[in-house]
This record gives sequence, structure tokens and C-alpha cells, in this order.
Amino acid sequence: MGLKAGARKPVYVEVLGQTSKVQALSADAETLQVSVQGNKFPKKWAELSAREFYSVASAYSEDRQALYEFCRGSGLFREAEAELMKR
Repeated sequence: MGLKAGARKPVYVEVLGQTSKVQALSADAETLQVSVQGNKFPKKWAELSAREFYSVASAYSEDRQALYEFCRGSGLFREAEAELMKR
């Protein structure tokens, strides 16, 4: 179940200069909205690091092969190996 269906999952993104565990609230083609202690923060997809994007994608995607390929291509080798183990 994704954000459009109401799934609010924890993800790790940088907010106010610090990577934090936050709650994903909504998303559109350009922005991910997250909540930190009840405050909403917009995060532009284009500004997310590979690790932040992976945090969001892995919370909502079950396509382990795609996640593996993304991680390998982004230099997230530890995460890529973890995706192999989940298959």
C-alpha cells in the first residue's frame, strides 16, 4: 500500500540539516511531504540524496530487483547486498 492509499511509513531524510526518522505524509511528481514532531516539511525529490531516496523507495516498494539495481548504480553497495538477501 502506498502513500495515495494512506500508508504513512517511517523514512530517513534530512530535515533542518540532520538526517532523521520521519513520517512520509504524501507525495506528488515533485515533492515528498514528511512530518517531524507534527510539523510538515516538503522535500523535493530532485534534492534527495541516493540514500534518502532509497529509504523512501524501500519503505514502499516490494520490487527487490529494482531496489538492488538502484543501489548498485548509486554506489550504495551495502544496501544492494541487503536487497539481495531479501529475495
